[in-house]
Amino acid sequence: MSIISGNTISSIISMPKADLHLHLNGLFDSDIVRQILTDENITLPSNFNLLNDCVVTRKVDSLVKYFKPWEALHLIPNQIQDFRKLVSSAFEYLASENIRYVELRSSAIYLSGLLKLSLEDTLNLMIDVLDEFSHISFVDYNLIITIQRSYKAIYDLQRFLEAYCNIGKPKRIVALGLAGDEDFPVSKDLSAMFRKAKDEYGLNITIHAGETGNIKSIYEAIDLFSADRIGHGCIAVKDLNLIEKLSKNQICIEVCPTSNYLTNAYNGIPPHITFKKYEIPFVICSDNPGIHKKGLSDDYIRFLEEGGSFEILQNMFDEQMKYSFVKK
Repeated sequence: MSIISGNTISSIISMPKADLHLHLNGLFDSDIVRQILTDENITLPSNFNLLNDCVVTRKVDSLVKYFKPWEALHLIPNQIQDFRKLVSSAFEYLASENIRYVELRSSAIYLSGLLKLSLEDTLNLMIDVLDEFSHISFVDYNLIITIQRSYKAIYDLQRFLEAYCNIGKPKRIVALGLAGDEDFPVSKDLSAMFRKAKDEYGLNITIHAGETGNIKSIYEAIDLFSADRIGHGCIAVKDLNLIEKLSKNQICIEVCPTSNYLTNAYNGIPPHITFKKYEIPFVICSDNPGIHKKGLSDDYIRFLEEGGSFEILQNMFDEQMKYSFVKK
C-alpha cells in the first residue's frame, strides 16, 4: 500500500462528510458497551470474551466471526439512560469526523424487546433521543429500518409498517434495509412488501448484497426489491452483465473499505476500481466504526491506499448527498 502524507490525512479529516451505511449499534463505542454490559449485569454467552470480542480489528475468515460482537450488542441497552449514553457518545464521534449527515440503520425491533416498550414507543423514543443529540452536535441524520433475512422477516416488516403508520409516518424514517445471511432464501412476498412500502409511503430501499460470494443476492436486490442502493456489492465485479446493469440503472454502491477488508469480501483488485471504470456510482461508508475502531476518515485513507484518487474524495460529500435519502 502507498504511504499517505500527513497533509493528505489532515485534509481528509477536515473534509465535510456524510455516511450512508452505518449501523447504529455498530457505531457505539466499545468501552461504553463493556461498561453497560457490566453495569446492567448482563449474562454473556460462555464463549464471549468481554475484553476482546466487542471489537473486530483484524481480518477474519468468516462473517460468523465478524458478527461476534453482536452476541453482546443485541443484549443492551435495557435502560433508556444507557441508550442515551450510547447515542450521546455516537454523535460526539460523528462530529469529530466532520460528518455533517448520517443515515443510521437499526432494526428497532430488538431494542423494543430490550426496553420492554411497544414498537411505536420505541420508534418515538429513538427519534426523540437522536433528535436531541443531533441538535447538540450539529450532525443531521435520518433512520433506515433494517429487516433481517430470516423466517420472521415478513412478520417483522409487517410489525414495523403498522407501527410506522400508527405514529404518523415520521419524516426521520426514510428507508427500509435488508441485511443478514445472503444465502438465506428471500421470498417474493417479502420483496413485494418492500416495493409496496416504497410505492405507498415513499420509503427508499437499500439492500445488503454481494458482501459474500452470492451474486444472486445483487440481482434479487435490483429485480425483486427495486433497490435504490446496494450495501457492499463487492462480488458484482465477477459478473460483467451485472456490472453493466448497475451502470445502466445508476444504482449506487455503498462501499465500506475497512469492513470489506476485515471480512475478506474481495480478493485482488478493490471493487471501487471496477465501479469507477464502468461509471457505477459509489459512496464511501464506515459500516461499523465502533467495532472496527476506525472512523470514516480511516475508510477514506484505505480508499487511497487501495488505488482511489484524492479527487474522488474531494467530491465525495456531494456524491454522498446526491445518493442520500434526504427528501429532495
